[in-house]
Amino acid sequence: MSSEVEVVARVAAVDPQGRVLLTQRAGRDYWVLPGGHVDPGEPLPAAARREAAEEAQVPVEVGPLLCVWEVFHGRRHMLQCAFLGRIPGDVAAARTEDLGPTGGVRHRRLVPLEDLDALRVFPAALATPGFQALIRRSLQAWGADRDTYLGMEGAVHLTLPHRLNTRVIVVRDGRLLLVSDDREAFWFLPGGHMEATESLEAAAVRETLEETGLRTAPERLLYLREFVDDNLREHGIECYFLGRIVCETLLMGADPAFQDISSVRGQVTRARWFARDALRDLVVYPDVLRDRLWEDLAVPLPDRFLGTARLE
Repeated sequence: MSSEVEVVARVAAVDPQGRVLLTQRAGRDYWVLPGGHVDPGEPLPAAARREAAEEAQVPVEVGPLLCVWEVFHGRRHMLQCAFLGRIPGDVAAARTEDLGPTGGVRHRRLVPLEDLDALRVFPAALATPGFQALIRRSLQAWGADRDTYLGMEGAVHLTLPHRLNTRVIVVRDGRLLLVSDDREAFWFLPGGHMEATESLEAAAVRETLEETGLRTAPERLLYLREFVDDNLREHGIECYFLGRIVCETLLMGADPAFQDISSVRGQVTRARWFARDALRDLVVYPDVLRDRLWEDLAVPLPDRFLGTARLE
């Protein structure tokens, strides 16, 4: 992934009184969830935990993925991934020294969920009733619900920069759309690499059109997955959107820039629909497509994507 796209991990940490932890850099007039840049090879939850300790000097138990959003700020493009967290004890409002590489002074405070709309927070979606309801629901379901974050595959070590992929899950008449290369050694979801200047959803639409000839519309974020590719020496992050078709002609795709976790460099030349039972005899990525996806579609998970913010 281009170095212009930055990956940020944050945590919405809630204390025993139901208040969420916010921080504010000295000199700024808005509050954010504690978090910061993810080191290549560092799992997102680990980065969220580390950043909470550095910025707010608070120990946090990090749980399931809460939401994802992206920010365009000039030439900067940031993917922000926020996890739900729990603070084990009491934390007082304070000025803290940021222990991370950027340093600086921050303010720390705990805010009741119903009072978030009285503050200037970024992104603004954090102050909406929908986000407050998502936190409450996720806290109640901690450990019981399926986590939208699928975890990290591969050895965790220092790698070259992150690579961000975005893919679309399309199911029609009980069959799942998958693509492959000439060898058909494995099958995966249509989509691929996101350019630094385009949004997650735009990249998913473009890549799916290149690979299948189908025009799709992403509707909600279903999963987030990480992997380390030892051959490409990349830390991959993939966002999976549930989508629908807006153009009905399925063609054989040819994406000349295709790369995927098998490290194959070639063209996507196969696009086919598969019933659930047929997936058992295939090598598919991610493995969640075999069974869990169909169960999640029966009891839909909430959308975890807050959208795209563009700042001047």
